[in-house]
Amino acid sequence: MCQKKLTHSKAWKFVPYNTRCCGKVSWNPNHPFIEHFKKFNAIVDGRAVAKFTIPSPNQLMYPVQWDHGVYTTREEFAKDVQQAYKEAIKAFYEAGCRCYKSMMCTGALSATTMHNLLLKQIKHKRLRTCKQFLQINQQI
Repeated sequence: MCQKKLTHSKAWKFVPYNTRCCGKVSWNPNHPFIEHFKKFNAIVDGRAVAKFTIPSPNQLMYPVQWDHGVYTTREEFAKDVQQAYKEAIKAFYEAGCRCYKSMMCTGALSATTMHNLLLKQIKHKRLRTCKQFLQINQQI
């Protein structure tokens, strides 16, 4: 994963970072993205359908993110992530969002060498992992 960071030269550069699970996953009903959507939707003001895009839950499914002693299995972690996404989608709907998209970045990642190396480290086969990613998204 990477983040964009503004440097002193005012140029964007990518700085690598990683995420980790430090507690049970749940939806924050006061998440700032809900207010961001409401403001954006007010600007659009019915001239078009305001769309909101969030990252795919699959981006959280690698052991490097969830395997920190909080969850014992990937399935247990996935269940909480799915519930959090269901609650998030409901909150966006209640805020007026009628066009939502989950970015499936991991689909493109599945074909990369880096992804294959990650899968070898965690003893997964690419097809099995892709099927698991699809199942996670279908259950949201």
